[in-house]
Amino acid sequence: MPRRPPTQRSIGLLFEACAADQACSAAFPDLRTVYLDTVERLNQEHARFQVTNPLTGESYDLAMTGDNLGSLLLQFLYVTSAIPSLPQILYDASQEDYATVAQLLGSLFVSGGAMSQGQQFPGFATTKSPSARPGSSRQPWPNFPSYDEPSVIASLES
Repeated sequence: MPRRPPTQRSIGLLFEACAADQACSAAFPDLRTVYLDTVERLNQEHARFQVTNPLTGESYDLAMTGDNLGSLLLQFLYVTSAIPSLPQILYDASQEDYATVAQLLGSLFVSGGAMSQGQQFPGFATTKSPSARPGSSRQPWPNFPSYDEPSVIASLES
């Protein structure tokens, strides 16, 4: 049997864990299908909403695709305290409620010192981005550390 890529395996483990948990599976039935349907819908028609930087209060208009939702899900699998909330977030997104997604994206501004801005918003279309301003040579978060955590990746694969 071919081995799934770690990203697919990690997301699959979330679905399997929810299905195996009586409370989670009752509250969020068929999570995998809900997720896949939402990704497909968002790839056809992007969600548009605002994200606010909680540090500055500055707002950003975003267009989110289904692939962006998958990237966000994967990124928050690294935040163990967020994992129990992910099924609810996926169900909310399936109902076109992006309030929690916007909050999660906003929280990435707070953690901006730990990762590059490109990692924070991979593929998101924004109207305000320090690196996208014409003539801007300012690096938003200089000297950010490498975001390579083999122990986290290994724990997801075990």
